[in-house]
Amino acid sequence: MDDRLSNDRLARQTQLGERVRQYASRIVEFTRPTYNETEVRVDFVNPLFRCLGWDVDNEAGLPQHLREVTHEATVIVDENGRQRSKKPDYSFRVGTETLFYLETKKPSVDITADNVPAFQLRRYGWSGNLKISVLTNFTDLYIYDCSVRPVETDDVGVALLAHYSYTEYVEKFDEIYGLLSKEAVL
Repeated sequence: MDDRLSNDRLARQTQLGERVRQYASRIVEFTRPTYNETEVRVDFVNPLFRCLGWDVDNEAGLPQHLREVTHEATVIVDENGRQRSKKPDYSFRVGTETLFYLETKKPSVDITADNVPAFQLRRYGWSGNLKISVLTNFTDLYIYDCSVRPVETDDVGVALLAHYSYTEYVEKFDEIYGLLSKEAVL
């Protein structure tokens, strides 16, 4: 890696560290039920994925079908034997190929114990024929293998590839970057 890329990655890691410190300093506020999903997406999840090199806000001005990140993407899932249209919070793409979905929950939702969010995300990824998908409430970040058919009664650990706490985001930045950054998936 040349010095320019190394410096850019270090700057991104530093930016993420600032967000993590902000989150930690006000975690009681952020984990209240009144702090909603949209707020965590704007305040923390979008900046996290910008630090991973994704154009979350379409600053490049690409047409809808070529955006790197689509908010409220659409996927057709099987629900009780019927085909239903569902909306993952984000779809990450290169060109027109979807690489993974990201589902966000508000921090008061304990995604480490509640299996419903994991099932929801894995069903999206399975239905979209994706290799992986990501679940976060910013407190925790889960990466799931979507080649394993989801079952509603599955524990949160089924098909789990990686789990990171927000307290590890800076320390394990290179590892997370290697899994989810735009550079890594290209």
